Amino acid sequence: MEKNMDIILSVLQPLVANKIISPEELEQIKNLSCKDNNSNARLDSYKTIDETSEILHVDRKTIYNWIKQGKLTYSRISSKKVLIYESSIVQFIESNKNRAPDFKPCRSRETVRSQKQSTPRCDEVKQPERTASFKRRIRRRGASSKK
Repeated sequence: MEKNMDIILSVLQPLVANKIISPEELEQIKNLSCKDNNSNARLDSYKTIDETSEILHVDRKTIYNWIKQGKLTYSRISSKKVLIYESSIVQFIESNKNRAPDFKPCRSRETVRSQKQSTPRCDEVKQPERTASFKRRIRRRGASSKK
C-alpha cells in the first residue's frame, strides 16, 4: 500500500506544479491514505471462536448461531478453524447497542395456575374400575400366600 501511495504522489506532484490541483488537495489525499491504512489493519485482525465468546461473554454455540444468522463475518481457514473479523465484532456490538434483549415476558401466575388445572396430576388421574376377574385374581393370590 505504501508503494502505491508513493507512485500516486509522484504522479500528482507535476499536477501541483502546474497548479491543476492545490497543495491542500494533495495533503487531503495523503491524509486519506493514512486513514485507509488504519482501516485495513483493522479488517486484517481477527479472533477465534473462543476469543470472540470471551469478548462478548457468550457461549461458543451462540457465536456459531450468530455466524449462521449472518451477524458476524468470518473466514473458514480449515474444516475446524474459523476466524472472525474484529470489524464485524465491533459492528455487531454497535448495531445491538442500547437495544432491549429479545426475550419473552414471563407468564403471570394466573396463566400458570390455569395451565396446571387443565393438565391432571398423577394422583388426580382416575384409576380404572376393577373388573370381577381382576378381583378374583387378587383374592386367589391372597389366599395362596396365607397357606
